[in-house]
Amino acid sequence: MPKGSVSSAWACTTAMMSGRAAKIAAATKLRPVIHSGSFIGMNVPVWDIADEFGNTNILVTNMDQGRDLAKSLGENSVALMRGHGCVVVGRTLREAVFISIYLELNAGLQMKAMAMGDIKFLTPGEVDTIIGRTSAFTIDRAWEYWCRRADRPVQETEAVVGDVGDTRTSYRSNAFS
Repeated sequence: MPKGSVSSAWACTTAMMSGRAAKIAAATKLRPVIHSGSFIGMNVPVWDIADEFGNTNILVTNMDQGRDLAKSLGENSVALMRGHGCVVVGRTLREAVFISIYLELNAGLQMKAMAMGDIKFLTPGEVDTIIGRTSAFTIDRAWEYWCRRADRPVQETEAVVGDVGDTRTSYRSNAFS
């Protein structure tokens, strides 16, 4: 169990922008970043702003704090932020949203399962298999569903951030938009 407690996710704040900017600057390839409160991999680090910066308002408000958060995140998709929520990254905006939504859903399911007794977690091989089989089709299908629920148009393609000129086509046309 990770040290510290993690509160519910909160909406993005202006102060978090420097944290996102630092993560983007630190990445070898640019990846969309979503801050919120699956597909997350085996390791979910817990970043505690107090470890390096003492007593703060727990918001990432400067580049040094953002770089420290990015260092904690490393190559992972998710890092929990003690007392504040989490940061999520993906190869595309759709993937980052997909991970964010299922992170919260799966965390709730895990808490309920833990209340019923011991649970058996997925093995590293199972996690790798699940991540490897999560295709653009799966993410696009979920994206289309969420767009329709929000009464928003579905975009046909999305560039993979960091791969200039590399795009993937949605499994459906924009006919429903």
